[in-house]
Amino acid sequence: LLIGARSFATKQLNLGLDFESGSRVTAGLERDASVEDVRSTLEGIGINDAEITEASSDQLGPNVVQIDSEIEPEKVQEVQPALDSAFGIVPNGFQSTTVGPTFGEQVARSAIYAVVFSLLVICAYVAFRFEPKYAVPVIIALIHDVLITGGVYSLTGREVTSGTVAAFLTILGYSMYDTVIVFDR
Repeated sequence: LLIGARSFATKQLNLGLDFESGSRVTAGLERDASVEDVRSTLEGIGINDAEITEASSDQLGPNVVQIDSEIEPEKVQEVQPALDSAFGIVPNGFQSTTVGPTFGEQVARSAIYAVVFSLLVICAYVAFRFEPKYAVPVIIALIHDVLITGGVYSLTGREVTSGTVAAFLTILGYSMYDTVIVFDR
């Protein structure tokens, strides 16, 4: 828990596109290209702040790049022809997703509400089902499980997406089930 807390304090979480605004472009290239080759191509159309990584995809082939940036939707339209002329794009090999700042904030707020509401409902259920004095240890056990998982995400730098929030809620569910079984025995 201390290592996870330290990681939260220093590295925090690597929030994905679902929680921050911006665009993600995934392109399957016909010719091999380095990250620097793709960066110079994008700089030619005015995109200078892109985070470019090599990715892998059975669908798109061996030469896949992923571009994350705060690109406006109009600029995303320019990325495909630029990459196609420089490296070629495999058929159906261009995918883009854009999330606005308002939507990202709304998803982040909803995720926090979902986790907090789940904890409150679980606490109320345990207090009703058993005795109110058992609700506090249950919440401590649940928060312990979520903090360890969050600490691992922070330490490894894995991207937190809306799917990750669903995983956190699943962990809460299993932890609750385990806790109820223990208190029932």
